[in-house]
Amino acid sequence: MADEREVRGLTTRKTPKLAARSVKPNVLHAILTNPYYEGEVIYRGVSHPGRHQPLTGLVTWEKVQDVFASHLVGEK
Repeated sequence: MADEREVRGLTTRKTPKLAARSVKPNVLHAILTNPYYEGEVIYRGVSHPGRHQPLTGLVTWEKVQDVFASHLVGEK
């Protein structure tokens, strides 16, 4: 999966000291579960509609969240 992310151009930003590299799975998970990308802003635990244009549609957002929910394994 790391190779596919890199082929599609999903890498970290290049800096003067570090080269661009593949996004780690934990960082990708944090991005895909952040409601900001769906158009919501969380402030002090309360969700508000953002003034920014969402980076993904509601249908796509819900599909991704359903996939993550299906991967949960029982109680910890």
